[in-house]
Amino acid sequence: MPSSDKKIAANRRNGQKSQGPRDTTSTRFNAIKHGLLSVGITELDDADGYHTTLSNLMREKNPVGAIETLLVKSAALDMVRWLRASRFEAEYITSELNPPLQGLEDLGVMLQVDPGLPATISCEIAQRLVNIFQRY
Repeated sequence: MPSSDKKIAANRRNGQKSQGPRDTTSTRFNAIKHGLLSVGITELDDADGYHTTLSNLMREKNPVGAIETLLVKSAALDMVRWLRASRFEAEYITSELNPPLQGLEDLGVMLQVDPGLPATISCEIAQRLVNIFQRY
């Protein structure tokens, strides 16, 4: 038996002894933390918009067979993900341009400040999402 065959056999024997990961507390939710690569539509997406897009693509492209159907469904989902990423990017930019105002009451002065458009997610969350976007 050549040495590579011995290594393969040893790896298989050792693999049988494995009991899997010991602690998954920090990794078990990786697929759902940010939603960028989550399967299907998330709560962050417009489910009705996805179904409308899918219906329009199915009608327009009229896929024949399983592969073409899969490609059309994949395109519809990718379109939804693209909109999700664009929305997160806009949220991040908005939160950077309009940070929450804190500590003004400590000054003892009433200030009129135009806060602009309020962001719906915090800057910290948006920054984590941007870091994830850059990775994917």
